[in-house]
Amino acid sequence: MVKRKQVELIGGGFYEPILTLIPDSDKLGQIEKLTTYLRASFGTRPRGSWIAERIWEPGLVKILKNSGMDYTFLDDRYFHIAGVDGENCYSTYLTEDQGKTITVFPISLNLGKRAPFQQPEEIIKELNNFADDSEQRLVSLMIEGEKLGGC
Repeated sequence: MVKRKQVELIGGGFYEPILTLIPDSDKLGQIEKLTTYLRASFGTRPRGSWIAERIWEPGLVKILKNSGMDYTFLDDRYFHIAGVDGENCYSTYLTEDQGKTITVFPISLNLGKRAPFQQPEEIIKELNNFADDSEQRLVSLMIEGEKLGGC
């Protein structure tokens, strides 16, 4: 599926560390370890990064970009705190630190929490409610694997 470009692998820290709590050299090492593993296992280098527990600080931009990452995912609550209203949380945003930029995809926390416990038809109906003919919208969901199947 990776070779057919049906799946895009996401990088991040190898042992899912809280990146904001470890030194920059360890952040880089963690990201490079997972990048190397994915490249060796699947023949591709990830361009996006998962942030463990979605704990963010602006200084991560420089680290991610220096690791070859172009984008990441963050909870939509960060955008709400920054003053982005719910209606404008359906597109990508650029964030910058020390001249380095990455793209950030807001994750719909509310829908992501409910999705594992709803029928697919209900989720599709809800996603259709996000649709707006006047503009393009993007809804990002990241669902923890242990929540799937009602576990």
